[in-house]
Order: sequence, then C-alpha cells, then structure tokens
Amino acid sequence: MTYPNFVAVCALKINSRSDESRQEEVAEAFKLFTRGTDGPITIHHLRRIAKELKEEVSDEMLRNMILEANGGAGVNRGVGMDDFHSVMTRAGVFS
Repeated sequence: MTYPNFVAVCALKINSRSDESRQEEVAEAFKLFTRGTDGPITIHHLRRIAKELKEEVSDEMLRNMILEANGGAGVNRGVGMDDFHSVMTRAGVFS
C-alpha cells in the first residue's frame, strides 16, 4: 500500500467515528500533554514533550504554538480543551 493510500484509509477510519468517540480521543490526547490533569496545556508541558521526543524547540516557538492554538489569548492562559480540539480540527485530524 502506498503512503497516500494509507493516509486516505486512516482518514476514512477516523472520520467514520462518532462525535462522542472523537471527543474521547481528543480528551485522551489532551491528557497525554497534561499528564492526566484537566489542563490547560502550558509551555512547561510542551517543553517536556519536545524533550521526550528529543526535539530542539526554542521557547519562542513554544510560545508561538500556544498563542496560535489559543487565538492569541496569552501564553499564561495556555491551551484549553476547546482550543486543542480546534487545533486538531484545523490540522485535519477531524473534519
């Protein structure tokens, strides 16, 4: 199977799930960032994830990621569940 076909099949599988199932998946992914807390996702969480993935990401980039995700509401506000779901939708994870 070619990569484009694989992605197409994955997209079909993900998009065939119920809204409730999608919400549960978003909540589980969110908790991976926040280590099980109710959030929000903070710059500290993103820094930890980058370190675990052995990625060199500047604090400026992490701040920009938070601001992009929360609509510019401020770095200290972090990324809440609704913001996270919106990012996942914009990224094409859910339609």
